[in-house]
Amino acid sequence: MVVGLPPFWYAGELAEVVLGESRTTPENGEGLQSTVDAAQTFSSVEEAVETFGFIFGRNAIRHIIEYNMASIKWRFRISILQV
Repeated sequence: MVVGLPPFWYAGELAEVVLGESRTTPENGEGLQSTVDAAQTFSSVEEAVETFGFIFGRNAIRHIIEYNMASIKWRFRISILQV
């Protein structure tokens, strides 16, 4: 089993903010694939900025503050290949 990010989900729901229109995530995985939605919830907007902004930069920081985000949605792809 492999868990990865589906195309266009690098940086979660902030993919376009972080990467612009080229927000692609490489295709990978084979076998049976499924997606799972999740949310990364922080105790405050400040914690989201400190954690998520540190990783993804100024555009992410501005977006998180502007939209008062203490939770960021993610999508994961699970690939299962039986051999």
